[in-house]
Amino acid sequence: MLETELMVSGYRWIENVELYSKIYFNYFTNKVSIQEEIGGKTSVLVYRYSKSTCGSCLMEDLQEIELFLQEIGKEKILLLPAYPDTREGRIELASVLAKFNYVNIPVESFLIPSQDGDFMQRYFAVIDEEGNLTMVFFPRSGDPNLTRIYFSAVREEIDKSNFIR
Repeated sequence: MLETELMVSGYRWIENVELYSKIYFNYFTNKVSIQEEIGGKTSVLVYRYSKSTCGSCLMEDLQEIELFLQEIGKEKILLLPAYPDTREGRIELASVLAKFNYVNIPVESFLIPSQDGDFMQRYFAVIDEEGNLTMVFFPRSGDPNLTRIYFSAVREEIDKSNFIR
């Protein structure tokens, strides 16, 4: 497993190439169905997580996403949860994600990387205007400033893609 250290605004990150390769491989095998959801839009921020994501982590991320969508617009953010396709799962998604655009995609259809196989790792990524998955980011619990720094870079990317069009 190849690991590299990155310093971003004073924060130390470990970039795990194995996790990225799983995301990229699985994304491209499901690219058509995701593109149907996105349509002909320019860059879109996606947030992928599962039902097993810790509740406080999810709420922290959703609060930051809600603030960010006020800046860039609801149509520029798509949540991709992985919940069981049951009545309870649909009710939970509808109540928790009422403010957001979302599509429930099973884990096996669009893998979520796991850390040592113990838990699924939630992440953000940008799907650019060519349909490529870029700017993959794994948020850190209790550090919304790091997420805000990431969102600032995403806003620049989305602004750039809108300017080009």
